[in-house]
Amino acid sequence: MTSLLPIVFNFVRADKLRDPRALRSLSSSDGLPSYQQIMRQAPDWIEKVEVSPVDACQHKLVQDYLIVSHCWEAQHTPDTVGEQLKSIVAYVMLHTNIKFVWFDFWCLPQGTRTPDEQAEFDATLPHINLLYLGASVLIIMDMSYLARFWTQYEAWLSMQTATDAGLRPVTAEHLRATIVCIHTATFEFQGKQLRQIWATRTPEQAHDMLAKPDVRVTNQRDKDVQLPKIRSMNDFVVATLSKHSRAVEAQEISSLHALGIRRHRDAVSSSGPVKRLVELSVDEVGQLLHGLDLGRYSAAFNAVPVTGADLANADDSDLKEVGVEVAMHRRRLLQQVAGLAKTGVPMSMLKATSNKNIAQTEQAGNATEPSTVIKALTVTGTMGGRYMSGKTIRNVPGLPHMREKALYIFAVHEDGHTKMAGFEIFSTGSSKWVGGRNHIKKLKPVDAASISSTWDTADNKDVPADGYQVTNIHVESMTKGNEHDKRGGTPKP
Repeated sequence: MTSLLPIVFNFVRADKLRDPRALRSLSSSDGLPSYQQIMRQAPDWIEKVEVSPVDACQHKLVQDYLIVSHCWEAQHTPDTVGEQLKSIVAYVMLHTNIKFVWFDFWCLPQGTRTPDEQAEFDATLPHINLLYLGASVLIIMDMSYLARFWTQYEAWLSMQTATDAGLRPVTAEHLRATIVCIHTATFEFQGKQLRQIWATRTPEQAHDMLAKPDVRVTNQRDKDVQLPKIRSMNDFVVATLSKHSRAVEAQEISSLHALGIRRHRDAVSSSGPVKRLVELSVDEVGQLLHGLDLGRYSAAFNAVPVTGADLANADDSDLKEVGVEVAMHRRRLLQQVAGLAKTGVPMSMLKATSNKNIAQTEQAGNATEPSTVIKALTVTGTMGGRYMSGKTIRNVPGLPHMREKALYIFAVHEDGHTKMAGFEIFSTGSSKWVGGRNHIKKLKPVDAASISSTWDTADNKDVPADGYQVTNIHVESMTKGNEHDKRGGTPKP
């Protein structure tokens, strides 16, 4: 059974590596000492951190964690002349965001171990692959790197990305691995060869290549234990993300109930009138979606069009075809529909503004606040995030989607890509994160006339919330009294 419980790893604090005095006090000509020596001489260098398998599969470790892949140069020490330490220090000095570094010699008990150290070693080693799959990776490459089992396995993991469908080769935009060549190795030859060999390998191909007898390992048992794991990595990633998605879905549904969905269900058992689900018109289906907090899809349902009878007989593939791209939303909608098919739809859920008039009016989130007729709506924000090449772009306009009337898209051309962040934005100034998308190595139109097509046809529709962030969203709308209503803030996607 796949466990979502976190695993405890030892890490070296990156701030210690950036401190010349601390570094001189602990290092020698052959780099830093072993884990046991560090714990005796400078225990404050080591930080125990819980790492969640979900965070690893979602690559949430990339920003703060650096994992080092390297060869051992001698049996007693991996870094005989200190060259590996120099490469690591140079990396963390350049990447000041890194907080923790994992290097096996520094972070795992070495040599003869006490019973407690052996237990710690045995509890950690089986999960090391999570670190290479989920964090930033520094590959320190010498001439022997391409002949070793562990290093090639680590390199392959560092060039994979975890998705709901399993492992896929990482895209150029989301590379996590940096290759540094030392001694007589050069990037022009060994470095490029490493990427050519491993960047596009499937788990099955990686297994077959690493199983070859010329791929050496010090302890054959390590190879025997790890090879089956390579074949099962796809299943592990799918199971981990699926289990997490179900847990998040359950939490989300619970939250939605607290925010109002439960009131709709309670209305069914009251004396209020209900309508059979199969009798709903296309317009009423749109109103129902708004009542279930899935109004973003109402325009797509209306365009098909989808009636209540269609919705009652829909399955997951039908909803996906209509345009419900988020799997969690499809599952939630199917659960809600199954319940309403038995109990009927409360008429209170069908009093929302019709799809035909949704372009003219937006109902404010607070029931005591009057609705605002939008005559003009200007939206701007500041766009940044981990996939923005360190750039922050101010005064980015939020452009309205042609069919999804509450959806505003912030879009920029940056680093050869078209990058987009979508928010539901209302005249009250409230905003809600919808998703991030991009066109990879393509520049698509980001003007008001073309933004709908640019959004709908994106190459990648799964950019995480911290990929393209939009802060300081400013909304300016014309109200009934022809007064400007200005709202600003920093939304939390």
